[in-house]
This record gives sequence, structure tokens and C-alpha cells, in this order.
Amino acid sequence: MKRQLFVTLTAIFLLAAAASPQETSAPSLLAPQAQAGSQENSPVRFAYGGDVAQIPAQFVSGLVLLPVSINQGEPSLFVLDSTAPASSIDPNRAAQLGLADAPAAGPLRGAVLTLPGIVWQPPALNVASRDALGSQIGKAYQGTLGLDFLSRVVVQIDYARRTVQIFDPKSYTPPPKKGLIQSFPWNGGAPYIPCKFSVHGEHDSTASFLLDSVQPAGIVFRNQYVSSHQREFEHLKTIQTTYAGESGEDPATIGRLNAFGLEKAPLPNLLAVLPRSAIEAGADSSSAGLIGGGFLRRFILTFDAPSQQIIFVPNIEFVDRDDIAMSGLTILARGSNFKTFEVAFVSPGSPAAQAGVHVGDVIEAVNGEPAADLSLEQVQNLFRQLGEKYKVLLSRGGKTVNVALEMRRLI
Repeated sequence: MKRQLFVTLTAIFLLAAAASPQETSAPSLLAPQAQAGSQENSPVRFAYGGDVAQIPAQFVSGLVLLPVSINQGEPSLFVLDSTAPASSIDPNRAAQLGLADAPAAGPLRGAVLTLPGIVWQPPALNVASRDALGSQIGKAYQGTLGLDFLSRVVVQIDYARRTVQIFDPKSYTPPPKKGLIQSFPWNGGAPYIPCKFSVHGEHDSTASFLLDSVQPAGIVFRNQYVSSHQREFEHLKTIQTTYAGESGEDPATIGRLNAFGLEKAPLPNLLAVLPRSAIEAGADSSSAGLIGGGFLRRFILTFDAPSQQIIFVPNIEFVDRDDIAMSGLTILARGSNFKTFEVAFVSPGSPAAQAGVHVGDVIEAVNGEPAADLSLEQVQNLFRQLGEKYKVLLSRGGKTVNVALEMRRLI
């Protein structure tokens, strides 16, 4: 049935008008010492005169992490951020790498960034921290590849296959113009995508959403948009939860929309986050909110700034059901190795609330397996398995507490 629905939906997924490619030069790879000087328009250079690089990316909680070496040093994992104007490195990571000239904050001049098969010297590499991100994804934040990088190459992300390819813009060929594909104009700045949605099915709305590749949630509405369209949302059934804000987990509710998606093929029953406070950064006042990894995972997504377009091709996860953690727990990773799994929120009426789990509890084991042997994402995935039962060992104020949780849909 799922495959039939995929075929039916993709049959109506019509191609939007795509801009004509613009040719740019792509010199062969140069050694870092041959790239002296900071250049505002420094091109990305491909190894051995090539035109494509397959990057061994990591996908964590809907975010894309790429291995980046600075000045030929030890690789760091940089998150690909479609909203950050400039690339940056975490100050702690800069210190670990011995970048003696790195300031505590501000630009680091002369840095040469190397990915597998690629070299690029940005005009400047900012030094900036993102303290909350590591706890939200269970992995140390080390740096960001921003729009200054995305605007120079063609980046194709297949969320289902967990692959990333980076192309020389001059040689990249867009996919054939078939009904599966929809493309949108993009000027290389923060990308906004028109999406169609209905809250209750009474009528459709179309609004602009910021494509935010570092937001784990699929759909996040701006508080201001919800307030100004209160009649649309007032009868939406919701539960209390949190969402990943820039400073940490922010209070929110979450509800299931009647439909949401790109203009030609909205999908039914997707979940949307409604923050209680204003989104800190990103979406401007004219947009309805953000679309993040929970929505983007349904596509092969191509950022093609040189041709001024973003291309969406549905992948095998296109029609997957949208669900949240069925335990009702929001869990953050603490400690130097991100192996202390602390409960940050418990949704009222959830299995975790009924079992007496408290905010501040630390998960020590699940079904007898030490939590320290798992990643944060693995723990979260366990709690998304409908009907599964778990015996969870908690640490609370120096004491141990045993609870039993049975996973069920909360909304």
C-alpha cells in the first residue's frame, strides 16, 4: 500500500521552472601552500582535475556532518548549514587542533579547508560556538559549512541512502525534467521554499518556509505566524513537547496537520511544531517558519546555487509516516563524551509520565543494555518503535529507579 501511495503521489509531482545553468570555472586541486592569500571569490578546487567528490558524510538526527581538515590537520566534523552566512569552527575545536592564530571569537584568516577530493580557502573562517547543538545530537559540535561554501558548488544530499556528492558547477547536469522533480529559484542566500498546507482540511494555505538543514524537526511554525492565523490552529489537537532551539530545548506543542508539502504534492498527516516563543534566528517575519531534517529526509536534495535553483526529488522515504518519540521523553546527551542521557522533558499523559519518569533523570540502561554502549540517536530510535516494551534503569539523585515503558503513538 505504501509503494502504491508513493507511485500515485509522485505521478502528480510536477516540475517547477528551473533556471538556466551558469558556467563557472573549476581549477584542478592545488596544494594549500599554492593558495596563498585570502580571496573573496576563492573557488572550490577538485582533486586531479576531477569534477565530483563523494563525501563520507555522517547523518545524525537529520543533520548532515562532513569531514573537514583545516590546514591539512586532523579532520573535524562540520555540520552543513543552509542558513549560516559563513563557515565557522568551534573555539574549543580550534584549540584542540592547535590553531594558534584562532581568536576566541571572530574571523580566522588564511585557513585552508580540505574535504575528500576538495580544497577550498574561505575569505575567513569564523570562530564561534554552538553550545546546545552537541547535546541535541549527541556528538561534539566542531564547526559549520555555511552558505559561503554552498554557493560555490553543487551539493546533492540523498537522505535515505545517507550519501553526499559535491559537483563542479561547470560539469553538473541536473536530473531529467520528469514529474518526480520540483525545483525552486535560489539566489545563494538563505533558501526559502513555498509550501502548501492545510491544518484541518478546510482550505489550503501557501507560505514561505526557511530551509534549515540544522533543524532536526520536520516542520516548525513561527510563533508570530500561528498567532496571526489563530483561527486555523485553534482546534488543532496537540501535545506538549520541546523543539531544538539555538540555545537549547524550547517549550512547544506538536500537532498533526491535514496536509503539508511542496506545492504540487502535499503529504498527509505530517507533524508540525508550534513553539511557544519566537524562533530565535533564521526565518524572517514574512515566512511561516522552518522546514528541517524531519521533512528533508524524504528527498534527494540538491543545492545548485550557480544555476540558482534547489531541486527536490522524492526518495524511498517520501511517504513514510511521521512520528515522534512514543515514550514522551526529550533526551539530551551530556558529559564530555555525550554518553550521559538526561531527561530534559516529559510529555504529560505519555508512557514516561505515567511511569513516573522525572526531568533530570539519567538513563543508565535499556532492557539491561548499558546506555553508555549506545548513541543518543540509538536511544531515541528505540523509543520510536510502536508497541515495544522496555525496562529502563534510571539514576535519580544518587538512587536507581526502574520503570517499564510501552511505546504508543501520542498523537
